[in-house]
Amino acid sequence: MFYKKRNGVGDNFRIILYFFKFSRPYLKLQIFILLLTQLAVILGLVNPYISKLIIDDAYRNRDLRLFVILSFIGGCVFLLTSVINHTIEYKKAYITRHLNFELNKNIVAKFYNLDFSFFRDTLKADNLYRLSYDIEGVTYLLVDTPLQIFRVIPTFIGTMIIVLFLNWQVALVAFFSGVFVYLHLFFFTKRRKKIMRELIEKRQLVFKYIHDNLSKIYLVKACGKEEREKIRFIDSLSHLFDKTIRSLRLEIISSFSSELVGKLALGFILCFGGYQIIIGKMTLGTLTSLSAYLFRILGFHTQISFILQQFSLGSISCERLFTIVNEIEKKKDNGKYKKKIIFNGNIVFRDVSFSYLPQEFVLEKFNMVIKPSLRLGLVGHSGCGKSTVVNLLLGLYYPVKGEVLIEGVPIRDIDLHKWRENIGIVLQEPYLIGGSLRDNLLYFNESAAEEEIRKAVEEVRLEELITRLSKGLDTDIGDDACKLSEGEKQRLALARALLRKPKLLVLDEALSFVDNGTSSKIIENIIREYPSLTMLIITHNPQLLFFTHRVIFMKDRREIMEGEHRKLLSLPEYRSLFNWQSI
Repeated sequence: MFYKKRNGVGDNFRIILYFFKFSRPYLKLQIFILLLTQLAVILGLVNPYISKLIIDDAYRNRDLRLFVILSFIGGCVFLLTSVINHTIEYKKAYITRHLNFELNKNIVAKFYNLDFSFFRDTLKADNLYRLSYDIEGVTYLLVDTPLQIFRVIPTFIGTMIIVLFLNWQVALVAFFSGVFVYLHLFFFTKRRKKIMRELIEKRQLVFKYIHDNLSKIYLVKACGKEEREKIRFIDSLSHLFDKTIRSLRLEIISSFSSELVGKLALGFILCFGGYQIIIGKMTLGTLTSLSAYLFRILGFHTQISFILQQFSLGSISCERLFTIVNEIEKKKDNGKYKKKIIFNGNIVFRDVSFSYLPQEFVLEKFNMVIKPSLRLGLVGHSGCGKSTVVNLLLGLYYPVKGEVLIEGVPIRDIDLHKWRENIGIVLQEPYLIGGSLRDNLLYFNESAAEEEIRKAVEEVRLEELITRLSKGLDTDIGDDACKLSEGEKQRLALARALLRKPKLLVLDEALSFVDNGTSSKIIENIIREYPSLTMLIITHNPQLLFFTHRVIFMKDRREIMEGEHRKLLSLPEYRSLFNWQSI
């Protein structure tokens, strides 16, 4: 089910219904809870009427036996109601935990299947908020809101029936007073939802700010910008505080005005009831029970306010989470069977054009041919599109024009998951995970043997580091591998890629923080150990290009030159790429 627009009430309702399918496995348990809720509602209506009987019959007639019987019944009802309510809370908590788990499992699975462009076009903090607070908001909407509705509505109807039975005139006054109170609540709901949406946006900004600063704390510390970042954080926090105060103000105004109306109505009803007692048309017991029932009727505004607030937050969270579902549904609508190819090393870029922004091309009619066991260099000035070539090769983006062919099959038509299993990739930013050296080495190949790990470590010349560490491979490297140097991070990432046993090794400035001598030794080791390995080497280090068979020089987005590294060095514009280094 794929909804292209989600602006109307009907669309919002269908989105909410989509998420209700996650509660189907718990339907029987929910029905059981609803039945218990109805029983609790019925029992909750009994005691005020028992109070009437005690006052009017037991007290007036000084009937001790009747008093004991009614008190015992009232106590049993109270105890049974308490047991039922606690059972409901336990079962509700059970469903909530399980449903939250299922939602997390399902949404995160969809999240990882999204196209790379989705992550490029959205904020990390926004996605983190979706996967935490929004999933929680949807969970409470699916579990709490229906139970609250099925508790409030029957209680209201049952109470009104009893009040009508006790005194129809009071019932009419209570009904019209209640309608006014609840219409007043609905009047505030739309404004409350708007403010809640703004609150979520401000919370996201604070969330984003904290995330950005923690991930770039080295830069903040190194540049001495702690005070500046504190001021910026306080500023963003102030905006959130202002929105919170606005929300609180609206809540207080709404609550005060509805409570005022309710109390005035109740006061009027009690005065009317007192007058009825004085003229002998109502008993004190009846007025006492009526007061208890009316407190409930006019006190429901708090529960209804909570339901409306929870529904507003939940529906906003549904809309926000549905953006993830919607992206997946687009892929299904446009998708077809994906071929599982056997990669032998043949890759062709045929007249490929690509742009991140409309009509602003990064590549135009780019051509490249990679054959099995070829070591191809790719060079050019910064911003000429080298990393874009890697992104297209991985299938993270598709060409705007032209084709990328893997073994003669367009990359759009192949199973990208299977295709990427053939690739070992190392970028300038290594993207290491928190944990130990071993955890990172085994990221691509969890079943790698100790001998394979030792071999990969030696190939990238990391054995000295491993020996130096007291816990060896089991040493924790900290968040974002902060305990390693940049060169060590890159070599660790390269060892990780080699352990995958790739058919194609892509090195995108993969050894830029490693000295020339060590870099050359590492490439020599890889060529010696894996002579048939196809390699794409993107680098500004001329020494590494001597290990390639051919080099593609991207002069700009339209023009390329291709040849052997030694021959291309005779060209001034090619040589100018490396003038700052000894060749």
